[in-house]
Amino acid sequence: MQAIINNSPSKLNDNLATSQQHFHDSASAQNNDRKIIPLMLVAQELLFFQSLKILLGFYKANPSWQFNIVGEAETQPEAIKLAVQKQPSLILLDMDFHQELEVAINTLAELNRLFNKRNQEKVKILAISSQKDEKVIFRAMQAGAFGYILKENLPSQLYSAHGTQRSSLSVS
Repeated sequence: MQAIINNSPSKLNDNLATSQQHFHDSASAQNNDRKIIPLMLVAQELLFFQSLKILLGFYKANPSWQFNIVGEAETQPEAIKLAVQKQPSLILLDMDFHQELEVAINTLAELNRLFNKRNQEKVKILAISSQKDEKVIFRAMQAGAFGYILKENLPSQLYSAHGTQRSSLSVS
C-alpha cells in the first residue's frame, strides 16, 4: 500500500504499461516457442482412434507444444508406408492391434528398423496397450518402443510420457 501512495498516477500508468508489455512479450514468446509435434496413429479400432483424437485435442491449450496428426494407419503395411511418407516425430502404436500381439510387435520392430536405417532415431514409438503382462511390456521395449502406456492410464500418462522424451523429438 505504501508503494501505491508514493507513486504518482503517471508512474502507476507507466508500471501498468510495462507489465502489460511484459505479459504481451511473454505470450508472444510462448507462441513463437510453440512446438508442433507431427504424430501418427496406428490402431485398428475406430473407437480408439476417435478417443485418441479427443485426448490429443485437449493438449491444444498447451502454450509450448501440441500434436498435429499427420497420419492414421490400420495395418502394418499402411503404417510403414505412411511413416515413410509423413515423417512423424511420434508414433502412437496400439499394441492390441488386430488382437494379435505378434502383429503389433512386428509392426513396432519394423518401424524401428526403418527409422534406424534412415538415421532417424529421433522418431519415437509409444506403445499403448491394455495388457499389463510384464513379458508383453518387455517385448515391446525390446522391439524399439521408447515407452509403454496402459490404455486405462493413457489420459494421465500421455502428457508425462511426451514430456519425458520431448527434448529428443524432432519438431517443426
